[in-house]
Amino acid sequence: MSALPPDGSSSVSSSGFTDGLGTRLLVFDRETGEMLEQLRLRPELSAFERALNDALARATAVEDERFARPRRIERDAEGGLSVVSEFVPGRRLSEALDSAADAGIAAGLDAALGLLLELLPAIASFHDEAGMPHGAVGAGRLLFTPAGQLVLLDGIYAASLERLQLAPARLWRDLGIAAPNADGPVHFDIAADLAQAALAAAA
Repeated sequence: MSALPPDGSSSVSSSGFTDGLGTRLLVFDRETGEMLEQLRLRPELSAFERALNDALARATAVEDERFARPRRIERDAEGGLSVVSEFVPGRRLSEALDSAADAGIAAGLDAALGLLLELLPAIASFHDEAGMPHGAVGAGRLLFTPAGQLVLLDGIYAASLERLQLAPARLWRDLGIAAPNADGPVHFDIAADLAQAALAAAA
């Protein structure tokens, strides 16, 4: 599966949206009728089921509405792994950036600082409540709801991404995960989350 950088296109529904983590589909809970998002993970990440389950257990304890809560991890008949999360309607930052570029609009420093003022407290809240880094902060995984609420998606991948032991250039090329330049593999810790937030604001 080819990975798109986080500045690729997206949709309000998210169904069919593909990024470096996998492909997203909308599904319904048969018992409650609730709409959920299923992320079918790319094969490399499917190898880390235990780490993902450990992270999911921590992330489900996060009550901050600025985070889409994961519900469960499923393995299909072909052996692929999917993460099912609550579905949050809204518009990805990456899509807003694409629309602005198409219209010839360049966001200024005020917009970047405004994003950081919302994003950094949200990330700090996640660190406090989940007790782990987010790992995948980026324009394709930042969502603005119709009410204007910032919501972060995909908060359970830090440990799995670190185990891939990829250099920054390959993380970006293959998974669409931004990271500061380094000589060796990236460490996904709190400092990495802050660097990812700064890179998202710089976009």
